[in-house]
Amino acid sequence: MKNSIYLLLFCVFVGLVACKKESAPTHQLVAIRNLYTLELPARFEPTYDMHESAELQYADKKSHWYLICMEDAKSNFGTGGQKMVSLSDYYKFAESAVLSDKESKLFLQGVSRKQDGIKIQEGDYQVKTTLNEESIELLYRVTVLESKSHFFQLVMWMPYEDGCKVYEKMDSITRTFRLINDGGSNI
Repeated sequence: MKNSIYLLLFCVFVGLVACKKESAPTHQLVAIRNLYTLELPARFEPTYDMHESAELQYADKKSHWYLICMEDAKSNFGTGGQKMVSLSDYYKFAESAVLSDKESKLFLQGVSRKQDGIKIQEGDYQVKTTLNEESIELLYRVTVLESKSHFFQLVMWMPYEDGCKVYEKMDSITRTFRLINDGGSNI
């Protein structure tokens, strides 16, 4: 009986200590200027050397998962603020810019949809490229988001063999994209 009481007291003590311990956050909210926010896994860290035009550059160097986001104001395409480029045309431009220097690319899947008034087109690619004189296969996801005033290119890549494990995580990152201020309606 005495041992049971000690065991019970020990379990209560361990439970109290465990409750006081705060768990580490699993996600972080990243805001870029006054344009948008994106929720990323906590293990992603900012980096500044992946693309000179990307204001958002994050990497999980342990798993070799990289992410950048760039934006283009629609006013840069056309006269008088008129929309001169469609989402599909801008996606083709982004796809070409991201994948043109790769040795080979295989389109895996793509989707066009709307999220909170934002039009989205994305595609996944199996890519072969050379890095440090070594041929490697990567999974690339190219996502273009269209708001009322901007196009956003969200590009993620990682080793191909790990890619199939993180499709859902890539989707969840895209779903967290939120405009901060886009003059009201996103359409």
